[in-house]
Amino acid sequence: MKTKPKNAAGKRNHTRIAFEIRNALLIRFKDLSDIGSLLSVFNDAEIASLAERAMSAIMHCEKIMISLKRSK
Repeated sequence: MKTKPKNAAGKRNHTRIAFEIRNALLIRFKDLSDIGSLLSVFNDAEIASLAERAMSAIMHCEKIMISLKRSK
């Protein structure tokens, strides 16, 4: 039997959220590189790395927000 999570951090599926954020960033960065913005100087591997770093920063901020909400 699966137990229910007891806090807000446990209720969120961080893997799914991170995957969705990373995919959205990859799509946006790829579109920007195609139209000739600053990202056009990067290759696909560098764009993926940039999306991964942005995703990790966003997830870090989300975890901070959850901990601040719990401390009130």
